[in-house]
Amino acid sequence: MSDSESNAPQRRWWQHPLVPCAAVAVLLVAVGDAYPLSPFPMYSNIDTSANMLLVTNEKDEALPLSRLFNSGSAQLKKRFEKELQDQTGTREYQDVKPEQQVAAGQAFLRDLWAGRDKGDVAKLPAPPQVLRLKIRTMTMNGTEFGDTIHPIADLAVTGEGGEP
Repeated sequence: MSDSESNAPQRRWWQHPLVPCAAVAVLLVAVGDAYPLSPFPMYSNIDTSANMLLVTNEKDEALPLSRLFNSGSAQLKKRFEKELQDQTGTREYQDVKPEQQVAAGQAFLRDLWAGRDKGDVAKLPAPPQVLRLKIRTMTMNGTEFGDTIHPIADLAVTGEGGEP
């Protein structure tokens, strides 16, 4: 044995990189499905339907929500559901009468329009005269795909400042 080989540090068996991996594997098998070591079923039970909020103009052209209102569809949907909850006691638009949907939808659209970015509205090719609130429901049952749009409410935004 040469001098350089005898001076090299000896690697112990527990210092091998596979030992911590094996220890973690044994621990996970021993613990099983106990939080936080359980595999969360985040995507194993996907809903068969999803709702999306749409705000369109009088020509049914979707408005750029994040640019005009500084919120995306998901955030605005939650705000609409809160308005619906405040007025009717439920967040599910399907569970309320059409006139309750309209009332909550118009209140939501008034609030949304009041908080608009006026500079970005002015940059649109044609500022909207009417805001239309709709819920788009996409469903998937087996190989069948469904896509329906349910109108909720309309709000006229007229006048010099575009006030309803």
